[in-house]
Amino acid sequence: MDNAELERRLRAARPASLDDPLPEHARRLLDDIVSGRRAPKTQGPPPRVRRNPTALAAGIAAFLVVASIATVGIVSVLLPRGDELAVAPVTEAAVGPVPPALPIGRSDWTIDALREELAEEDRTDSSGSRLGAVRTEWDLAVGDKGEELPDYLQSQTTTLTVDSELRGRSRTIADAPSDVEGSPLDPVPEDALEAGTVIWEETWEPEEYLHPFSEEPPTTERGMREYLERDLAWKRIAGMDDDDPGHSAGDYLNALTALKRIWTLGDAAERAALRIVLGAPGADVLGETVDRAGRPGILLRIEAGAAAPNYRYDLVLDVESRRVLEVEDIYAGGLSHLPLDPGSPAGYTLWR
Repeated sequence: MDNAELERRLRAARPASLDDPLPEHARRLLDDIVSGRRAPKTQGPPPRVRRNPTALAAGIAAFLVVASIATVGIVSVLLPRGDELAVAPVTEAAVGPVPPALPIGRSDWTIDALREELAEEDRTDSSGSRLGAVRTEWDLAVGDKGEELPDYLQSQTTTLTVDSELRGRSRTIADAPSDVEGSPLDPVPEDALEAGTVIWEETWEPEEYLHPFSEEPPTTERGMREYLERDLAWKRIAGMDDDDPGHSAGDYLNALTALKRIWTLGDAAERAALRIVLGAPGADVLGETVDRAGRPGILLRIEAGAAAPNYRYDLVLDVESRRVLEVEDIYAGGLSHLPLDPGSPAGYTLWR
């Protein structure tokens, strides 16, 4: 896809004029990204920012959208080549320590039984969804071959709060460093961040909080499907996906993950979203498990699909409420530059 085609898709997807000025918050954010001023608020070593394989691609697409609207160039992610854009070459990598895969125990659940159970009338708490969420994330440390990487794991927890006037605040702090089994380290490694160190903090004024899920999430399956597909549409706009309207379980799970980073879903909305994920092709039950926070759950394998062919996802549902506890990115192999065994966790997100 060349620049003209990208601009055509952007204009078709955005009803407002591309000449409209960006909101002040978006302009500041864009200026910081382009100038290199955007950096974590910490005196320690740089945090290992999560780079979910599909989420990273979506992030690059979003940056392309903003950059095109503001008529600025992209310096380091993409390299110019004539009238097209070329991705920078990938070099052989080194990786940090990897936690073991989640345990798998026997379970009587099947994917069909779960689908039927989720399709039953919702008998859980009928409380609604609310803006704001708390999540804990870890991502595999990746560097150039020969680069010295941390020999410990360190997750980070992000709390997003939004008040009744739509003022927003996002705060990310470092969690205690641990070994691969999740046991806290004592003493703390010298190059690790102290638990509670603020890695990132930002606030928004009313009408400055920009995200793709501005309306309250629907509680019906039909409404939720349309809602999640708004997020999936951006991949097609930016040429990251083909024009096939069909979506896999992995596609819908990625959209649900993006939604849960912004909203804490009510039970009815969460069940509606899960019916869509499990009703799409590429989902199966592996067994019972315990997530990274020690909570019992049902473990499902979700195929990532064409958007991330070298990865798959492990989804953990609460054994009682069927709410999402955790999503893990699992490396499936096929990347010659990445010295990682297939089946290894490459990142995870926990919701509290």
